[in-house]
Amino acid sequence: MKPIDISNTQHLFGPSATIYGPTVASIIPRITSVEYRFWNNDSIVSAFETGKIGMSEVNAISVMEILFSAHLAASSSIIRSARWFEATWREYEAGNLLGWAACCRSLLEAIGDTIDGLLAMGKTLAYQMPILQQGLTGFDDQWLNLKELEDKLIHFSHARKVGKAEQGTVPATHVAQQTANYIAFLESAGGPTKLYAELCQIGHPARGSLSWMYADIDGGFRIDPDRDAEAIRGIVERHVDELHMLPSLAFNPGLFILRVLVKFGLFPHVPELEDFSFQGAKGWDDIKSILAKSPETLSCNVLVEKIRRLTITPPGGVFVER
Repeated sequence: MKPIDISNTQHLFGPSATIYGPTVASIIPRITSVEYRFWNNDSIVSAFETGKIGMSEVNAISVMEILFSAHLAASSSIIRSARWFEATWREYEAGNLLGWAACCRSLLEAIGDTIDGLLAMGKTLAYQMPILQQGLTGFDDQWLNLKELEDKLIHFSHARKVGKAEQGTVPATHVAQQTANYIAFLESAGGPTKLYAELCQIGHPARGSLSWMYADIDGGFRIDPDRDAEAIRGIVERHVDELHMLPSLAFNPGLFILRVLVKFGLFPHVPELEDFSFQGAKGWDDIKSILAKSPETLSCNVLVEKIRRLTITPPGGVFVER
């Protein structure tokens, strides 16, 4: 796999590109080694009702699926953002205004989606670590209700545009929100919505998609198809501070989650994050405080190993993609 490293994009995305670039590039081979398998809910119910598994196993399966869903969401969000950074940079280097605006706009939409789905997830997992670790080690006092976490993660990974014919038949978790909502989430995190609005004028069939090629002449204007670089430069100068904040907005939510998940002993270690500053993000300070007080990292215990064996051949059912 070709390394994904945005370090060389600092001219566009600022100093943080050189901070996040090497870290993201080095952890991608680690996180992409994970394989994800999810159970069919009917299989779990059938296995429980027939006595093949007990409450401890049901809870452990629920916790493991939450943790694997969180890892999937974090990893895919990081790679998606890295690819959009790459694409935006390539169009910037090529001096193609329309291509650059389209890629940069999609990058902002992806970041809004990440903020909506994952910004709070790292802290939530950290806060709930005690009960989640109990679930992995044999909690059988009651069924662990993790639906809220599960729904949030399923929505992030599986939400899509639903047509009229499907309305009412698709679970709410699978229905994507309007793009405007994701931009609102971007704004709530201090993201560059003014930049987004300007990019939309270029990407949509509006005046901005044409006027960049109008060159003034004495008493009028003419079309100059080679004014892309000048137009891009003007946008960058107007929004330089906003562009420089994009790497931290894009990568922090997923990186927070990966850092917390290490404590569960189920995923590859990410030593690159042990002393990573996350650009001083307040969210990281909160998570770091929780992790400092949390139990030691779990080692794979007998119950988890049993569940892992069971998930290779699920009793009474097959794996499903959520």
